[in-house]
Amino acid sequence: MKHNSIWSCGSDLSREIAEEMVKSFERRSKYPDQIEINRKLIKFLNPKSGERLLEVGSGSGVLCRLVAPHLFLDGEIIGIEISPEIVDLAYEHLSTVDSKNIIKYEVGNAVDLPYKSKSFDGAFTARLL
Repeated sequence: MKHNSIWSCGSDLSREIAEEMVKSFERRSKYPDQIEINRKLIKFLNPKSGERLLEVGSGSGVLCRLVAPHLFLDGEIIGIEISPEIVDLAYEHLSTVDSKNIIKYEVGNAVDLPYKSKSFDGAFTARLL
């Protein structure tokens, strides 16, 4: 039996479905349990100024936006997401010029990362599976 779900067809999302998913990601990020999980994850990651980090399956960019202030002034975080539509929407959530200089979103597949070995100081994923 084949299971079809908007959550399992990431690279083929329509703009409308991508917008619904991003709304869901953003709404969920405001829940108290998710705020606490994100706080603990960032504490565990311990990002530092100047580091180059990768988030695999970055969705709407919630975690990239939370990590970015720790990377000022010369760090970078790249979020990859399989859906070009979600990548476009993630860029729409960037609000400051500083964040835009530190955060980049790219289309990519977690199974076949488009980066050379040792391109990053660290990499992480959360809620991808």
